[in-house]
Amino acid sequence: MRKRLIGLAGLFAVLAAQPVSAQRPLNLEVGAFGQFTIQDSDLNIANGPTIGGRIALYLLKNLAVEGDIQFGKADWEDGSTTTSLTLRPWAARLVYGIPINEKTRFLIGGGYQQNVYDGRVKQVVPGFTSPNEYEDAITGLLGIKYCMNDKWNFRVDGVGDYNPSPNFTGAAPVDGNSEGGTAINLGLRAGVGTALRGNCVSAPFTWSLGIAPASSRHRVGEMEQLQITARDGKGNAIPMSKIKNYRCSSDNPNVATVDQNGRVSAVSPGTATITCSGMVNGVMQSASHTITVRRPEWRLNVNGGGTHQVGQGGSASAAAVDEDNRPVTGTIVWSSSNTSVATVDSNGNYRCVGAGSATITATMTRADETRTGSVQVTCQAPPPPPPPPARMVASLSDVHFAFNQSTLTKAGRDTLNWVIGQLNSAAGSSWVISIEGHTDPYGSDAYNDRLSARRAQQVYTYLTRARGGVPASRISSQKGFGEACLLLDDDHTAPQKSKADHGRNRRVELWNLNGTAVPSGCRPMSDYQNR
Repeated sequence: MRKRLIGLAGLFAVLAAQPVSAQRPLNLEVGAFGQFTIQDSDLNIANGPTIGGRIALYLLKNLAVEGDIQFGKADWEDGSTTTSLTLRPWAARLVYGIPINEKTRFLIGGGYQQNVYDGRVKQVVPGFTSPNEYEDAITGLLGIKYCMNDKWNFRVDGVGDYNPSPNFTGAAPVDGNSEGGTAINLGLRAGVGTALRGNCVSAPFTWSLGIAPASSRHRVGEMEQLQITARDGKGNAIPMSKIKNYRCSSDNPNVATVDQNGRVSAVSPGTATITCSGMVNGVMQSASHTITVRRPEWRLNVNGGGTHQVGQGGSASAAAVDEDNRPVTGTIVWSSSNTSVATVDSNGNYRCVGAGSATITATMTRADETRTGSVQVTCQAPPPPPPPPARMVASLSDVHFAFNQSTLTKAGRDTLNWVIGQLNSAAGSSWVISIEGHTDPYGSDAYNDRLSARRAQQVYTYLTRARGGVPASRISSQKGFGEACLLLDDDHTAPQKSKADHGRNRRVELWNLNGTAVPSGCRPMSDYQNR
């Protein structure tokens, strides 16, 4: 009987092992447990605990070949004799786990068990013993396995072994738990296990589809080859040929299109999402890529500006071109940052209306894009008008002075009285006078300088001291130029013209400065036109 059981268990294991080559790699699990066994009463072996270990090799996802062995002690009563036995049963089973949920399996299994009762020896006649330490049995198992995490599990099993023909049991024949001379042992075990290879919880198959880059930006007409990859949950590459129902599509073909090789073409400005999807082992995955199709970049060039006087102006011009230097059309709006300085019309013509600086800006909007450009305009106030030229009020000649003297004659005093009247009139009330004395070239330079200075001083004295005279503050200077400023030119060292001819050079001039400076030298001949 024992040989038949061993052969049946071996055949069962071989048949169960057939799919192993197709299921590599195989998961391997080990564990330990404690068990309490209720022995068949006819065996006369005391019930008690054992400890054990087990090992399981998974042939399929939920099908495993398990082996376990136990160790323990129990008393055996043979008539009036009690013997302590060492229990070493071992078993080989085929166990199938029925999934209850992701972490829990209901276990059902069966196989061969050999019960080893080390020390069970019966004395048949005095001096002669018969050992009965090994029993062949058929074993069954019902249990619950709970995965605490990816590697560790907790198990509770109910086990039983059926011994068809025990050799002997004790003093009485076997007739306890079943008819016909059999023995049935029942046990309850609990323990933990860990996966040495693989996981306790079988992770569902997963894979991913990737597109690189995730986004892109292109001009109309450009193309790009997307890099599409597929990988399983462990990061291993999956050939694209293994992906079922693979396809790529665009959610906005008016903006961008894509072929089944992942080549994207930009069609018109806007945004589109490219999606590629497919199925591996019944799991559908997809990945997406965002493409933005942009209009060609463009800029607004503005020329003009500069510096102008108030009341004047100029013209600014603006032109828009794209990045390929092609013209871009649109409406241009002109504006000034400071209309109190410069104004501008719709054509870019600006005009200075006040002193300062202003920015003339051109703005152009095309679709939803706006560009600006500007030039600077500086407006200057016009220069003040030139001051009126100095004007000659009177010129006193020789007849107004004693010969070669600075003493005024009656004619000279009369002339100066007239000048005083002019200075005191409404028209001359703002005049400031310069008194400038001159001589002819006859005589030495030093003599002529002294003479011209004395005559200028004499005129100054009369104007400020005469009755009704003018304040000294109204006379800016009195100065003698000697022979330096000849109205009739001649040789200064050896004059060629007569003294009569040089009468016009012998003079004292009274000038209304009109805000001009006192001359440091001879007046230009143009001043003599202003009388």
